[in-house]
Amino acid sequence: MRYDVVIAGGSLAGLSAAIHCARKGARTLLVDPKPGLEAFKCAEGAMEESLSRAGFPPSPEWVSLELYRFRMVSPGGTIFEGRNRYQKMCMLDRGKLQGRMLGMALDGGCDVRTQLKAGRLDLDAGTLRLGNGDDARAKTFIDATGMAAALGTQCGQKRLSNDGLSLVAQWTMHAEGLEEDRYQLYFGSPHHSPAGYSWIFPKGNGLFNIGAGGVASRLPKGVLPRELVERFIRDRVPRPGKRLRFVASFLPCSLPVERPIIRSADGKNALLLVGDAARLCVASVSAGIATALQSGRWAGENWAAPEKYQTLLEEGLYKKLVGSYMFKMGNFSDEKLNALFRWRIRPMGFLHRLFPARVEQMAVDLLGF
Repeated sequence: MRYDVVIAGGSLAGLSAAIHCARKGARTLLVDPKPGLEAFKCAEGAMEESLSRAGFPPSPEWVSLELYRFRMVSPGGTIFEGRNRYQKMCMLDRGKLQGRMLGMALDGGCDVRTQLKAGRLDLDAGTLRLGNGDDARAKTFIDATGMAAALGTQCGQKRLSNDGLSLVAQWTMHAEGLEEDRYQLYFGSPHHSPAGYSWIFPKGNGLFNIGAGGVASRLPKGVLPRELVERFIRDRVPRPGKRLRFVASFLPCSLPVERPIIRSADGKNALLLVGDAARLCVASVSAGIATALQSGRWAGENWAAPEKYQTLLEEGLYKKLVGSYMFKMGNFSDEKLNALFRWRIRPMGFLHRLFPARVEQMAVDLLGF
């Protein structure tokens, strides 16, 4: 089978890449081992600006709620809450979004194969062995397999240590007594989010995504992520209701990969890493939806010019991601987080009244949604 581009992984990053490859006229194959392409690993929140910039402006078809109000809480209980004037948070229906993106990829002529695993990549020969024994041939391959980086690791990408991993767990559940007009972030606390944060994201009609997580190396010995979110629910949800879905996963909490493109020995073929496979996750809150969509778009638009893809990442994302990582590393402890809320975050409320657009943009860049 001969293609221009072969994409491993039907994540948001993979689907975004497929859509934009097809729009550029590339013969594109996307393979994924799952029967369907739905994957739920996050709180499902993203800022309108980030979605639009990535080429997917919010639609009532897959946006459950639009929120302007927020609350952030330090480990010591210091509260910072407010209402944005310009930046709204979109609560997504991840399944509907990915279903819509799949339809866009198919309509564009992309060949999508589910229940088909990507196997051995021979970048020098330009072949990817598939789970059915066939070889898919291409000049450009895109790794959108998430934290596994299934193709990248074959080409020498190192796996992350526990200090570079976040372990997160989340329930989608009904609850009473929680505010539905704001999203809430609770930072720190060794009890339920060591060196991480917990969240309450409303989905509408009494439904919420409620989760917790922290850096893998900081989790109490013997405590699983599921117990972290259960502790958070006991602490912060006054009247829990019916539970619908539980998910748990690893997410990167590290610097992005230094080089997101890998060339064959003769330079003719290339592997592009996108989304979590390239560690494009905002370390301060382990947010990856916007970066997955954006990196997929840039990879798809520049499948024939991989160096341009790397340039766009370096100029458009890396500075923010490195800044978020340094912020995270500098504020690991609860003590430093408490001081940060007292002396830097709470004063932002006053600055927000004077310079709302500027302060809101700074917050979006820091939180990365």
